Amino acid sequence: MTNAGLINPSERYAKLCKDKSGIPISRLGEDDFTYVCLIKYSEGKESNDSNGVNPSNSYCFHNDGDILCIDNELSNIETCGKEESKYIGPLSCYLSIYNLASTANKTSRLSLNRPLVSYPDNVKYAVSPREDQGDCVKKGGIVVYDKSIFQYMCMIPIESFKSIENTHCATLNGKRYCVDEDLTHFNFCGNKEDGTFNEGLCKTALNRFGLYKNITVEDIE
Repeated sequence: MTNAGLINPSERYAKLCKDKSGIPISRLGEDDFTYVCLIKYSEGKESNDSNGVNPSNSYCFHNDGDILCIDNELSNIETCGKEESKYIGPLSCYLSIYNLASTANKTSRLSLNRPLVSYPDNVKYAVSPREDQGDCVKKGGIVVYDKSIFQYMCMIPIESFKSIENTHCATLNGKRYCVDEDLTHFNFCGNKEDGTFNEGLCKTALNRFGLYKNITVEDIE
């Protein structure tokens, strides 16, 4: 008896994905096998070259100049079914995709941008708080937490910015810091022009953090 004709699951799904010009990503664990197929989407081509994968039926996101959409027929991540997860939103899906892409062991790993930016609505999602906060500290910044692991701001020295137009800044322990939006996931202190800024709640969060960490907070703007 021979196994020559048998194809293991990772090879089978990888072939199906590549046949659609997709990017296969998979990981084999002790008790599970997780896989996804990412299809490049071209704006203005709703059928996406007859693959039928597009923003109307799939979660999509930007990555290194491309738009990648999840082929639900070649994915077993339950939270990535757009219809099935409409009541919980896309964050859980994007977290799973980022984790899978970072830990794949049956296909090549794929480097995904942080924060992950959805398409077509261009919403930023924090997919790796630990990496964000580690990078913030490496830039000489202070990580401001509020209530949960997914609510944080990265405040880095003002000297790090070429321009602080529409950027929030504050004086912490006598030194001027401003928000690094790429390492931040805190809606109240968003860009001053993108509709996410709430001055009162932003100041409350900063002052609360200052009290908790015994940091003086001044000149919030």
